[in-house]
Amino acid sequence: MFPSDSDYLLRGRENGELVALVSAIQRPELFSAVVPDNPVCDMLRYFRFSSTARWLDESGNPYHESLFRNLLSYSPVHNCQRLRDKGNRIPAFLIVTDPKASRVEPVHSFKISAGLQFEADQRRGKPVLNWIRTNGSKDALQQYCDIWAIVQLYLSLRWIE
Repeated sequence: MFPSDSDYLLRGRENGELVALVSAIQRPELFSAVVPDNPVCDMLRYFRFSSTARWLDESGNPYHESLFRNLLSYSPVHNCQRLRDKGNRIPAFLIVTDPKASRVEPVHSFKISAGLQFEADQRRGKPVLNWIRTNGSKDALQQYCDIWAIVQLYLSLRWIE
């Protein structure tokens, strides 16, 4: 027996969070819930922030026209409207934000949360939440339990005792 589309969770960490968001925005009908962890979302302005500026060689400089077009084609912040254009249902999103992270500034999470919340509200989609870590690596087990409890609600899973 194969799972239905409502059974899929898309989770991303490190650079996987960008892939998770791009996939969910381009093909929202494939997923029921998406949980990116501290994502890089604004691919046209990412280099203006202190910690992500070092990725210019890897991600591309948007001041070059061809690279600008490429970055614009998949930048999550700039493609939220695709959710509306496709007419598909919108998966639930839980965007995890760590304000103390040294790799990605929280502004990325706030921008994508705002864009997704707007689209979800316009379509009466599933919830879009931004979960902000408040105690860093302390209580990591409790944080993961909280995240997975929300995922359980999103996917209507039953806990096996």
